[in-house]
Amino acid sequence: MRTPVIALLRLVVLWSVLQTASAFGAAPADQLPGRWEQFDDKTGKLQALIRVSLLADGTYTGVVEKIIVEPGEDPDPRCESCRDHRRDMPVLGMQIISGLKRTGDTTYANGWILDPDEGESYRLKMSVGKDGNSLDVRGYVGISLFGRTQTWRRATNLK
Repeated sequence: MRTPVIALLRLVVLWSVLQTASAFGAAPADQLPGRWEQFDDKTGKLQALIRVSLLADGTYTGVVEKIIVEPGEDPDPRCESCRDHRRDMPVLGMQIISGLKRTGDTTYANGWILDPDEGESYRLKMSVGKDGNSLDVRGYVGISLFGRTQTWRRATNLK
């Protein structure tokens, strides 16, 4: 009778040790930083490459690194509709994501995103897809219910 009790106690102790070890294990790798391809909502065409970076204060920033223009389009668009310090500044090199914080293994929230076409800033939350190569970007007003989501793709071509 004593052997099954000891065996059960050993299993309980082993399970407890494993649970404690996993609780103190390394956090999953941060998959957000890098280059992301942003697509037009209506046409589905690639519009820009956005570089997302982690800042020293633990927030994320996103900067327009490249603009993809069609023949006849302005190769150096400016944020003519912006209402803040970015008014009439070139979109290329512009910070469009700010204040974003990691809230889970693959989720980020409490940030802001600028739509340079409209000149409007929106609350922002993001989540990286399971494969690490897709990013759901949700801009909204007030609560997340009132917004829209774009899916960005991790840029693999670093031209």
